[in-house]
Amino acid sequence: GDKSGARHYLNLALQMNPGDSRSLNNSGTLLFQEKQYEAAAKQLAHATSIDPDFGEAHLNFCSALGRL
Repeated sequence: GDKSGARHYLNLALQMNPGDSRSLNNSGTLLFQEKQYEAAAKQLAHATSIDPDFGEAHLNFCSALGRL
């Protein structure tokens, strides 16, 4: 897909609502795909702290930690 476009719209979404766990998860997932594992882990940790019941974010966070 268009990772540049995705990054742009995720940044806009996070500017409008920095506490949106879904946008944080999506941003972290994109960072993971770009092999930016430390930044991904930070985004995903933030997502899980906001929504502790967000299982997908926890799984993605563990995946990112596994690459550090």
